[in-house]
Amino acid sequence: MVELLLGTVLVTFVTTVSIAALQSVIKSREQAEQYVTVSDEQRFVADMIRRDLNNTTRNADFKKMKLVGTIEDASGNGNALVFYSTSRTKARAGKAEGDLYEIEYSFIKEGENAGLFRRKWPMPDPLVDEPGGILTKLTDHLESFSFRFMNADDEWVEEWNEEMNRLPKFIEVNLSSRYPDTYNIMTSSFYVSFPNWPTVSFGESNPGGGG
Repeated sequence: MVELLLGTVLVTFVTTVSIAALQSVIKSREQAEQYVTVSDEQRFVADMIRRDLNNTTRNADFKKMKLVGTIEDASGNGNALVFYSTSRTKARAGKAEGDLYEIEYSFIKEGENAGLFRRKWPMPDPLVDEPGGILTKLTDHLESFSFRFMNADDEWVEEWNEEMNRLPKFIEVNLSSRYPDTYNIMTSSFYVSFPNWPTVSFGESNPGGGG
């Protein structure tokens, strides 16, 4: 009787341990899948922003260009990067579009619609107050989206507007994502330069020019 009871207890213990081990394996696998998902999303977003910035429109007349970076608050909520960019991918399938677009990346941290958004406006009209285009939510795992710009004096500034009358030398973009149900943060940074852009802004005289 004692041996039977001992055997039953032993079987129950082994079964309990096996179930706990299985649950641990399943949880670890789910966490690994979540880590991969978040990492892939951040890499995808970084590649998209980098590609759009590398295609930023360049013109000797800055009025035909656009690059604006604004910061809404210290936490990064409301940060937005808006610029003209060329693209061969249409914003609206089956619609007639050129290759010039206004691209906006905006970060909203609060509310149900929190996340990073991309707006792509074909053939933007500078006379229209309300921006148009196709708005797409890229990810809701992003914890922060920030950027800064290197000006003509090789100084980093956090905001850039049309009154600068030129493109910056560099743009630094920083992304941070939080893995679900953890305090772990994944961060990445990259730089985009504008080496082909003249060192003088539109409207200035070129001391090395002939006219």
